[in-house]
Amino acid sequence: MKGRAQSILAVHLLLIASMCGEACVSVKVMRDTEPPEDTFELTREQAVEVFRTLRALEPGDDVVHESEDGIVIPCPNGGDMEVVGGADHSQQTETSVKVMVDVTSIHRRCAVVTEEGDEFAVSGDPSFRDLLELTIDLLSTPPEMDRATGSLKGGFEWRIGEHGGDCAVALNLVGHSPAGNGNLLMEYHGGLCGFDVELNFTVAFGM
Repeated sequence: MKGRAQSILAVHLLLIASMCGEACVSVKVMRDTEPPEDTFELTREQAVEVFRTLRALEPGDDVVHESEDGIVIPCPNGGDMEVVGGADHSQQTETSVKVMVDVTSIHRRCAVVTEEGDEFAVSGDPSFRDLLELTIDLLSTPPEMDRATGSLKGGFEWRIGEHGGDCAVALNLVGHSPAGNGNLLMEYHGGLCGFDVELNFTVAFGM
C-alpha cells in the first residue's frame, strides 16, 4: 500500500510537470535572472568629504543670483544650492549682541568630486537646516563673532553612477574664536550618514 501511494504521488508530480511545461521553466529563469540588490554604500571617508564640500560652498559676487525666497549658489562642478532663511537680533547689551540664525540649504544635483575622483550628485532630501545662536563681541574693532552654538539637521540624497542612497544628518555644534580674530572654530559632533563623527571647520566671520 505504501509503495502504491508513493507511485501515485510520483504520477501526480509528473502530470503537474507536464501541464506546467514552459511556464515552469520561464518562472525558474525569471527567478534566476532577478537583478542583484544594490549593496553600494558610502564609506565614512566619502561621507565626510561630501559633507565638507557642501559646507564649504560660499556666495561670491559673480556667481549668486536671487530666488523668490533667498539666494542660489552654483556648485563648482555643476548643479546649485538654494539658501533660504535669515537672522534676527534676539538680545543686546553694551558689550555683545546675540543673533538667532535659521537657514535652510537645498542642494539640487550639486556635483561633488572627491580627492579619489569619484563624482557624486547631491540633492536635498530633506535638505540642511541650521539653527544657530551667534554671539558678537561689540568691544572689538570692528565687531567680531565670539562664539556660536546650535544644530544642523536634515540630510541629502546622493548618486554616483548607477548607485544611490540617502544620508541622514543630525549634528550639534559649538564654535569659538581662539585667536580673537573673528574666525570661528566650529566643532560638529553627532550622526552623519550612519556614522558617529566629530568634525572641525574654521569659518571666517569678520564683521
